[in-house]
Amino acid sequence: MRAVQRIESKLPGVRAQDIAVVIHGRAAPIRLVIGADGGVAFPLRDDLLAENPPVTSNQPRGSLTLSVTLALRTPSATRVPAAELRAALDAVDAWLAEQPAGKSRGRARGAAFRFPPGAGASITVRGASERFLLADAQGRIVLMRDPDLNHASDIELSQLPLEVLPWIAP
Repeated sequence: MRAVQRIESKLPGVRAQDIAVVIHGRAAPIRLVIGADGGVAFPLRDDLLAENPPVTSNQPRGSLTLSVTLALRTPSATRVPAAELRAALDAVDAWLAEQPAGKSRGRARGAAFRFPPGAGASITVRGASERFLLADAQGRIVLMRDPDLNHASDIELSQLPLEVLPWIAP
């Protein structure tokens, strides 16, 4: 499990890679690299946290959204034991249960696999029966714990996903 940071514009037509963000630290300015999907890695260092430097952007004030999401380890092979995915979702549930009251009341109900849009990605879930799932137009496939994962033995991906996110719901 890891944290995924993203910056996105609330304004239509602004591509993530066109957003410039600079942290003005005392030692030197730090220019953040923002990926096409908005992915960014903020330097989470004790010295910067203590300094609390100003951060500027080339976008209008109030037009950016910063989000941090939990992500599961992205598979390194196209065949994944279902037990491995169930264990990862159990770890998310354990983490959510440790959060202070009011911060999180959800549970990982499944996993959302994100593939490149239009790639025609698919997932085959095998167990007592076989189930074939095709990605939507945005390249997403959601495997729910029940009925997809609870009785599955393995999961076969047509290609490696860009990321896998827990599907969290109350």
